[in-house]
Amino acid sequence: MKTILLLLIIFLLAWKAFYAWKRGRGTYQRERLQYLSLWEYLLGNGAKESEARRVFLNRAVKRAVMPLLRQWQYWVVVGVLCLLFVVSAAYGQQPGGVVRVACIGNSITAGFGIKDAVHKSYPAQLQLLLGDGYEVRNFGVSSRTLLNKGDRPYMKEKAWRDAQAFCPDIAIVKLGTNDSKPENWQYGDDFEHDLDSLVSVLKGAKVFLCTPIPAFKTTWNINDKVIVDSIIPVIRSVAHARHLEIIDLHTLFAVDGDKMQRDGIHPNADGARRLAELIAPFLRRGRGEDKK
Repeated sequence: MKTILLLLIIFLLAWKAFYAWKRGRGTYQRERLQYLSLWEYLLGNGAKESEARRVFLNRAVKRAVMPLLRQWQYWVVVGVLCLLFVVSAAYGQQPGGVVRVACIGNSITAGFGIKDAVHKSYPAQLQLLLGDGYEVRNFGVSSRTLLNKGDRPYMKEKAWRDAQAFCPDIAIVKLGTNDSKPENWQYGDDFEHDLDSLVSVLKGAKVFLCTPIPAFKTTWNINDKVIVDSIIPVIRSVAHARHLEIIDLHTLFAVDGDKMQRDGIHPNADGARRLAELIAPFLRRGRGEDKK
């Protein structure tokens, strides 16, 4: 947005500057021919050529500039664009400003099965931990896969488009659990490409790639062995190639099986709180803040 406004302002100013130069140049040439006697008179009375030229240049400048100054509608438009640019810059990513955090993921991010998920999902609890200096939004959608050939691809969801429109400063990507289902992992060769494509769209954001939390049960055909042996290595590979930081939730959350719902796949409210506690320090360190 800021870039578009800046380019538009530059274009409008450059266009008028060219118009003024062209009008002034034409005026100077015409008047030298039209008032040739004045030119000769000035030179004949001891004026230097540079002084004579200055007389005509002054007239040319007035002819070029005065019409521009009278075009008040044009300057109102330029002024409004400049104001929008200043406001956009003021609310952009700045030290001490509000940091926008997008939580991208599946039902674990969405808070499936948690009563009052709006306030108790891990993104909501992360907001409480990080405080007013951050704006955390939940873009999780249940049952979604990273794989574009999966049964419910995340990147075809409105939530994905909304996450991009949010223009996050930080993006937490936590996908892969539903990809471990055999009906989805048959397309596992595309996982690296699809993850790289998702990350490449998040330009301007600091991206954290999360490994899936352990699947403590095989509910809905979710397979923890596929997660460990196949999905996590690909996540690490993309993170290494893209120089991204990994949050290894599979390892960090492994001792928190008591904070799961009965399905063994989704954390309960305490588990969501634990996820937020595990993720928050990575975000603070990434912003150069002291650990809390």
